[in-house]
Amino acid sequence: MPVLQPSRIHTVLRVTRGVANGAILVFSAILAADPEKLATTSELLGSATQRGHDWAWVVIFLSLAGIWACNWGLRVSGDPVLLSVVDELLNRFRDGVFLDVEGDHAHHRVTLFKHRKFFLRGIDLETRGGPWSGWLVPVARSGHTAQRTHVRFLAPDDTDRAQGIAGRAWAALNGTAVADSLPDIRDESATHDDHVEYARRTHVSVNWVKRRKPATRSLMGFTIENARGEPWGVLVIDSRDPELKRSRATGEFRNHGKVLGRLVEGI
Repeated sequence: MPVLQPSRIHTVLRVTRGVANGAILVFSAILAADPEKLATTSELLGSATQRGHDWAWVVIFLSLAGIWACNWGLRVSGDPVLLSVVDELLNRFRDGVFLDVEGDHAHHRVTLFKHRKFFLRGIDLETRGGPWSGWLVPVARSGHTAQRTHVRFLAPDDTDRAQGIAGRAWAALNGTAVADSLPDIRDESATHDDHVEYARRTHVSVNWVKRRKPATRSLMGFTIENARGEPWGVLVIDSRDPELKRSRATGEFRNHGKVLGRLVEGI
């Protein structure tokens, strides 16, 4: 699932919902009209009204379904204003952790994952994961580049099957997981053993590593709780620097985690 541009999505959904509402009003009015009486004024108007009668209930039903789908989409995509605040908070989090670390912002990222008990596109034959298995899905990421990502991680009730640092943080009793000094998979000299080591330490399969060839050399995940103290999702830091400053990351999470936990309710 991509990290979306919610303002554009909200605009499309609201316009579509408005069109559906308009269609219901128009065809409800057509149902109330008498084609035979209108035909005495205009044969064309009477014929058009009769056709409207024939299709009215189909259009109304489809419009109602469209309104429901748009309302659902608006809830799922989140409030664009709220997401912009979350994005700014993620940027501050990243800047605090990587204050004196070299590299482009896209090389040091903070991604917010939301836990979903049901995710329609959550299918992974390798892990036997289905849409109902429980997934961590990305909803926001720091920076203005590298915003799009289709990665998601299995996070089922069976914690032994939790996937990735995100899944391990979700499953951990202390709510954290870390992997640093990871092998450089993109180096031409990387061996099969390097891939196996990377997969073992990041809790993914070797095929996953070989397929994606991640540039990340260090990862740290924190479980995010909502305002009621319930697990909501996971915040994951990833960097091309192999030496992640764990104490600094933990400090930044103390500074921003509770605020983020209150913001995520609207996402």
